[in-house]
Order: sequence, then structure tokens, then C-alpha cells
Amino acid sequence: MSTDDLQTETALSSKGNEYTISRPSGGEVVNSFSSSNSKEDFGISVVWKPQGSAEWIHTPQEVQETTGITRYKLVQRGTNSDGETICTLHFTNTKNYGYHFFDQTGDKYWVSTWMNSNHSVDYKSKKPTIVFITGD
Repeated sequence: MSTDDLQTETALSSKGNEYTISRPSGGEVVNSFSSSNSKEDFGISVVWKPQGSAEWIHTPQEVQETTGITRYKLVQRGTNSDGETICTLHFTNTKNYGYHFFDQTGDKYWVSTWMNSNHSVDYKSKKPTIVFITGD
């Protein structure tokens, strides 16, 4: 997929830090009113640590059933002059949630997924491990 196939937007985290969301421009658009897409709001603990490599990690069954996220990769891309780790979280979803990803500082990054596909979030944090996810 080329960068021309992506829709990108910039947002502010709960602590006022700028981050970027990338989504595919095309894909399976999900009808949120479909009975086959019934879902409940959730909150689940995870430990997704930044990695130097870009290997996909398949999520455990409990995470897949609760969140609809089947795999992820959290890539560490460097460190800025403030000592923050620069990361990209890639994930694949099978349910269309508004996901909130919380890092160890308590900051959160929101991604709305209206299609089942790959999505990514670029963010920076002094404690970038993702420790909690909610969805609504």
C-alpha cells in the first residue's frame, strides 16, 4: 500500500501531545448498525512494548475476542531531544471501535476505525509501552 492509499490526520493526546493517525483510504466499510457487528464497550490490560523490528505479533484470544484487534507491531523509531521515544503502533482490527490506547504515562491516543483493516498511530512518550486499551 502506497502513502497515496492512506488517509492521515493529526490529533492531540489526552495530555496535549500531537500524534498522527493513518488509515487506509479504501477497505471493508463496516455498518455500525449491523447486528453481526454487535459489540460492547470494553477496557483491557495489555503489555505492548516497543520493538526495534517490525514483526507482527498476534494478540492472545482474549484480546482478539474483547477488542477485535488480531495483531499489532509497536515499532520504536528513535528518541527526540526531550528524551521521548518515537513510536508507531500498527494494528489490524475486525471490529469498528473508537480505540483508546494508553501508554505508561497515562496518556492516551484515540483511533476511530470505521473499516476492518490495518491502522497506525505515530506518537512519542517517555514511557511508550501500551498498557491499556478501551473501545467505544
